[in-house]
Amino acid sequence: KVSFYVDDKYIKAVNLSFKTDIKKVVYAVKVYVPKGTVITEEMIAEKTVESIVPSAIEKKEDIIGKVATRILYPGQIITSNAVVEPPLVNKNEEVEAIRRIGNLTISTKLIALQDGYFGQTIRLRNPSSFKEVLGTVIGRGKVEVFR
Repeated sequence: KVSFYVDDKYIKAVNLSFKTDIKKVVYAVKVYVPKGTVITEEMIAEKTVESIVPSAIEKKEDIIGKVATRILYPGQIITSNAVVEPPLVNKNEEVEAIRRIGNLTISTKLIALQDGYFGQTIRLRNPSSFKEVLGTVIGRGKVEVFR
């Protein structure tokens, strides 16, 4: 409602209705992206939307290098729950396994039996003896082994 005054004297009130154009730039995938795929810059494009898309990602730096948590279809807007950081250790990858005993550090190569994120305990296999051990992910391709 808008009120009109002339020299501080009330003249008339009128109801107004109007439409606003709220446009926002978000990102969408250009191609089919299977679950577990690392997203590259070539796979995404800016998309201008006129409505609010809850949790849509607005910066491409927050998408590139992340892993799709589910299938993404061409044109689909990328939301914060559609991507995650990639694991530091990948299943079936050869990793550096470190064992610390006092001041002594022993290092060897083991095979990761599952994906792993920082601080996560994962199963590993010695490729020579086929024995399985547990270790904590401490960096990209690095695990600290317990006993």
